[in-house]
Amino acid sequence: MKATFFIFLVLLSIYYTVASFQCDPKVKYIENNCNECSCNPQIGLVCGTSKLIANCQNYHQLRHCTTGSSNSCNTCWCVDNYGTVCTNKKC
Repeated sequence: MKATFFIFLVLLSIYYTVASFQCDPKVKYIENNCNECSCNPQIGLVCGTSKLIANCQNYHQLRHCTTGSSNSCNTCWCVDNYGTVCTNKKC
């Protein structure tokens, strides 16, 4: 019974982590741990290109992300055509 309850909690937390990305104009994001992004109400997520991809650590690995990834401080989503998009909080 305890194992079933534990599995239920794990699946529930995965469900909320995997929730689809909703762009929020009040939140700053970072794409593939490289370029900063913001939300435009008309067109959605807009990411800068100020950094060269070659200078971004793990860019290609993050670009081919796994849904539901996260780190200890920021929430991340695997977003089509972008890769890993995370909130950009100072931790």
